[in-house]
Amino acid sequence: MEAVASSLESEVPARIAGAPTRAPSIGAYRNFHLDTVRAIAAAVVVLDHTRSVFFRPFAAYKSIPHGLLVNLVYTDHYFARAAVMLFFLLSGYLVGMSALRAEKKARFSWPSYLLSRLSRLWVVLLPALVVTAIFDWIAIRYGLPHSQTLAEAVEQRSLANFAGTLFFLQKIFVAPFGSNGATWSLAFEFWYYILFPLAALSVLRAKRRWLHGTLFVLLCWLCWREILGRFPIWCAGVLVGIVAERWPIASARLRRVTVTVSLLVLLAVVLASAAHRLGAVGTDYAIMVPSFTLIWALISMPRTEVGAYAKTSIFFSEMSYTLYLTHQPFVVLLSALWIRERFWPADLPHLAMLFCGPIALAFVFAYVMYLLFESRTDAVRNWARRALHIGQSMHA
Repeated sequence: MEAVASSLESEVPARIAGAPTRAPSIGAYRNFHLDTVRAIAAAVVVLDHTRSVFFRPFAAYKSIPHGLLVNLVYTDHYFARAAVMLFFLLSGYLVGMSALRAEKKARFSWPSYLLSRLSRLWVVLLPALVVTAIFDWIAIRYGLPHSQTLAEAVEQRSLANFAGTLFFLQKIFVAPFGSNGATWSLAFEFWYYILFPLAALSVLRAKRRWLHGTLFVLLCWLCWREILGRFPIWCAGVLVGIVAERWPIASARLRRVTVTVSLLVLLAVVLASAAHRLGAVGTDYAIMVPSFTLIWALISMPRTEVGAYAKTSIFFSEMSYTLYLTHQPFVVLLSALWIRERFWPADLPHLAMLFCGPIALAFVFAYVMYLLFESRTDAVRNWARRALHIGQSMHA
């Protein structure tokens, strides 16, 4: 969630949960609508992971009569999957378009690009993994170590899993570290950050074309199956940026219609997935289509004045990456110490307790972590730039 290309580092930033990117919308101003999308998508993921460790498994309701509320509560998993796919497109738009603009101005630099990406990722990821290790140890020590809630915390807390997650090798060589299963998407994001510039430079730049092309093919082999299979979804985010720059939706009425229809189609896809009408891959690509048109409409919108809406969007989107990486071990710890496998029923009182209790506390904890680490990303990056003597306009 930071400017990837040095040519954009002076513009107003915007961040994505699970897709750590900082970049403006079209023009040198901040698109508060994208901030809203990021904040809501992050909250959906938090709801899914918190519900899964506090509420009874859905299997408990299959053999007994249950109402519409139960069915709706347990569709949050499918909404969370849609949120991650939406993150991929937003990341492609912000990071990919920034890289293309930098290359167009002959200012793309691999050292500067990697420094921006890695500083943004690691400033939050490293403390998040340390917190995961601490929280998992406490949960296993004082909770029920053989419980379903702590299964991943027990099985995946090795040093190899820690190092593999730190270097984005989860889903390739290792499982995500400990109870922090949400980090799976971070590996996808990182390798897309590398694959896209390699592909673009092998086409746009004659110099070292063979090297960029060869590295791209090798990394495709490394990221085969799941990661590479969703790469076109990330690239669709780049495409929506190109389309929106050339053909913005100028009509306010058409923008409203596009947003409304996109959200309705997105809802229909999620419900079809929940009804097992679509497979995992089919669902992800079906989500891509309405997400594409939604982002197209949002980035075509005119500048919004800074008011209560904008300030609220900024507040929650700024901490969304930290929220994404810290909430899961935190709510697993709360569940292990609080309910100890005495899962709550899916009813309105317990749903209210879920929002006012563990979810609210997860947001508070994430904000504290944001102030301690993520808010200092620019300072860390600038320090690293000086220490490594990396300029802002070097050529790869």
